[in-house]
Amino acid sequence: MKELQVILLTPEVKTVLSGVSHLILECPDGKRGILPGHAPAVIELAIGVLEARFQGGEREYYAISGGVAEITPETVTILTETCEKGNEIDEFSTRRILENIRKEIQEKRGDPETIHLEARLLFSLAKLKAKELSQKRS
Repeated sequence: MKELQVILLTPEVKTVLSGVSHLILECPDGKRGILPGHAPAVIELAIGVLEARFQGGEREYYAISGGVAEITPETVTILTETCEKGNEIDEFSTRRILENIRKEIQEKRGDPETIHLEARLLFSLAKLKAKELSQKRS
């Protein structure tokens, strides 16, 4: 059976996933599924959760802060600023950060800085979703 190699690249870390049978990416226009043999493409990624399904039926979830995916028939390379594996996310800390961001957004309504805060808010929500999905599969 064919499989994909997925390479997750951030400025600090390179993670390689082998034996991926199906990859689900969040894009600005919705979710996209990638299978082995996919036509070459470069696609924009939204802040959200990446799901990797493996040959043996296992699944892994990653919170990503958006970015770009380069797709070839055998490999998907994802370039993102931040990527965190769902089962390694500290839920308590993430919920505390989320609450602080929400307070800051309320205080800075109309301030151009709120765009940055909203991106941080979306990434924190993606982290909690990745953590939740990882716990359901454990």
